[in-house]
Amino acid sequence: MKPENFHHAEKIQSDHESLYSAHILRSLVESPLMLTDLPEAARFPSHTLSVPEQVTSLNFRQKLGHLYEDALSQLLQSSQRYELLSSSIQIQSPENITLGELDYLLTDTLTQENIHLELAIKFYLALEQNGQLTYPGPNARDNFHRKLDRLRSHQLSLGKSESARELLSTRFGIKSFTTKQIVHGIFFFHVHAEQRTLPEFTSSDCRIRPWIYCKELEDYLPQETTARVIPKPLWLCEPDLTWLDTLPDISLTEIIEISQKRCTMIYSPSIESPLFVAPDLWPQP
Repeated sequence: MKPENFHHAEKIQSDHESLYSAHILRSLVESPLMLTDLPEAARFPSHTLSVPEQVTSLNFRQKLGHLYEDALSQLLQSSQRYELLSSSIQIQSPENITLGELDYLLTDTLTQENIHLELAIKFYLALEQNGQLTYPGPNARDNFHRKLDRLRSHQLSLGKSESARELLSTRFGIKSFTTKQIVHGIFFFHVHAEQRTLPEFTSSDCRIRPWIYCKELEDYLPQETTARVIPKPLWLCEPDLTWLDTLPDISLTEIIEISQKRCTMIYSPSIESPLFVAPDLWPQP
């Protein structure tokens, strides 16, 4: 598979990595969660974490999931309440077949509770088809219900497997623990959507933002000739001029060209919140 050619506006500027890192950590602490409690795992209370005074710059040359795993690791390592015992713990069957991995293992020193914690960062666009709402991702092969099923049936259940319990007992001396989850993300509803119903298990205060097709962009921003592209690692961050003002202004013509290739998030001072722009052929591959 050929690597994607990204426009310079989609890339993280190396001289602002420290600033961006601090806002990513802040988003994990302060932003509302996407999911509510699940039968398999309650939500982890992110508000009990705090951003350290000295933030270590993140490695932006890795996948989004790994970037945010590193960010949460930094929050846990700097926490006075939680002791991070280990992360990315591989679980194998007796036949040495890898079953998956546990994102984090920690202890709440306030309650003495051991916690298996799973993290996910997801973005979904609400799409009405035949009178029904579906929630595909920017890559339409992904969708909310498929991810939720996978999370519940595998990631949150893996720690309860015999292989995981044996490993946690042998390596860490842990015989009892609670599984919790942090799922951050945003649902996007089309600017002209009539239905704005969220799927089951979503938090009542989860973030909702608008999306449009490329062909609608110039009519949606009739007074604008430029806007700013928000690099994907910053999609989760709350809009704040301290980092938004580091992004270059580029023409709407260029933005349309970029957004015909892949979903793009943009910012313009003339709109209330960042706008998601999808290729005209989306959700087709």
